[in-house]
Amino acid sequence: MNNDIRDWYLALTDPSKQIFLDLVSHDLTIHGRGFRLDLQGEQQTRAFKGLNELQHQLSGHISGLGQGRDRYPDDLPWQILAETAAVYGLGPHLRRSLQDARSKNLWDKLKKQDTTAAPAKPHSTIAPEPQTAAHQCGRAYRRDRAAARRNLSHQLRA
Repeated sequence: MNNDIRDWYLALTDPSKQIFLDLVSHDLTIHGRGFRLDLQGEQQTRAFKGLNELQHQLSGHISGLGQGRDRYPDDLPWQILAETAAVYGLGPHLRRSLQDARSKNLWDKLKKQDTTAAPAKPHSTIAPEPQTAAHQCGRAYRRDRAAARRNLSHQLRA
């Protein structure tokens, strides 16, 4: 794979890495549309399996970047993506998607934002009370259900 793009990617901030990987993922789905139209039988099945594996690796790393934990070191996904693409014969498709994502006009703008942005706040290590969200959803559901009953009874009376 292209080492220039890899080196460029490694210098990005985590949010910019997420955007880049998302753009690669998006571009690969367009290749998948071509697989549906241009390939048949076993060749098509193999291409879709490979595309699924690439999407799995990309989405896992995007998630890991967002969570700030449970992820591979940043250079390892490049190796995994290259090997996966090679196994399924998708190397040219992956290279094209990487090049297209890198060529977007937004990178200079994001770089300026990254240098002027305030430092990120550390993640809280205190987990919220598990029942809080469920209780809030339950209250909202009951409130909405009661309002719906009142509206229905008003409509029936009219």
